[in-house]
Amino acid sequence: MDDYLAKPVELHELAKKLDLWLPIVRPQVPLDRSVLESLTGGDVAAEREILRDFRRVNEGDAAMLQRAVDGSNIPEVITASHRIKGASKMIGATALAAVCEQIERASRADDFASSPIQHRSLSGRTAAAKPLLRRWTHGP
Repeated sequence: MDDYLAKPVELHELAKKLDLWLPIVRPQVPLDRSVLESLTGGDVAAEREILRDFRRVNEGDAAMLQRAVDGSNIPEVITASHRIKGASKMIGATALAAVCEQIERASRADDFASSPIQHRSLSGRTAAAKPLLRRWTHGP
């Protein structure tokens, strides 16, 4: 057992412990457009081109990560998650970058048991971002 609360339990103490061990993940915007604007000076065509490149490269990196997780190939998990993390940060996909950072850290710490869990989170975040990327890269 890692933690406990003694009876009688106060609600605010219970809430703190629950938040510590089972935090509620708040929905995040898949992409912070201000990051792209700072890169392109607001040039929408340039933003679309960057997002197209991100989508193309990220699909390959995500496939590499999936194969690495499936094969328990820790060096490959580290490489793929690091690549996705860096590219995601560059375009403002901070939630996706954060999940990749967690995967990378867990893999570097040889905590591979948590990497597949994080990978499922990564898959969910990637799926949430795909419609936005498609809309922004193909126009309204």
